[in-house]
Amino acid sequence: MSKKRLIILAAFLVVSIIAVFVLITVTNKSPLEEPDPDRVDISISNTAELRSILLTQQYYTVVNTLADYIQSTINPKVKRVEIVGVPTIAMNGNISLTLKIRQPDKQLTVEIDRSTYFDKIILKIPQDKYEATIPVYTSL
Repeated sequence: MSKKRLIILAAFLVVSIIAVFVLITVTNKSPLEEPDPDRVDISISNTAELRSILLTQQYYTVVNTLADYIQSTINPKVKRVEIVGVPTIAMNGNISLTLKIRQPDKQLTVEIDRSTYFDKIILKIPQDKYEATIPVYTSL
């Protein structure tokens, strides 16, 4: 009889631990953000040179941050952006490039500082006085 109680107690303990784990996992999920109906997908063209300069995760971080900046600051309906010319690399490894936005017609100079931090990029747009330090790699 003692073995039966021990087995039942162990089973109850395992089920309780699993239930607590599931409850914590479900309650810690962030709610989904509703998409902005005015926002459209943005296409940045002529990115081959930038893609070859940056590491993969750095590239996607830069492109996504630029797209977010353009749509939140300039116009949420911007669809097309082009990198003009070839990005330049300074002696310290920082990158400069020019973006041309079609509508509204605007050019942005972008500076990418990838040497200050190992796991972050500093993105600067001097004419708009914009600077952001963006994590590239998520920590565990």
